[in-house]
Amino acid sequence: MAEKKVKRIVPTELVVGAFAFLLSLALFLYWSSISPTAPDPATGHICSLNNHGHIFYVTTTETVVYHTLLIGGWSLIACGIVHRLWLEHRMR
Repeated sequence: MAEKKVKRIVPTELVVGAFAFLLSLALFLYWSSISPTAPDPATGHICSLNNHGHIFYVTTTETVVYHTLLIGGWSLIACGIVHRLWLEHRMR
């Protein structure tokens, strides 16, 4: 019974991880196009991000959201792959 639950969790981990990762990329590109290219403490745009030499500044909240989605997405994808390999190994 527990193995069926794990089998259902694996695709969910992969899909949610891929969605989070792609959302982080979409937000990064969006912020890259609308954010100031110089720090602006009055609006809170003080954290720099670099897009292939194009440096732009975002708020602390935006930085936390971006890194959480990016790292969380990769982590969920990695967990899904490890779970999948573990299930295949158990089936042998």
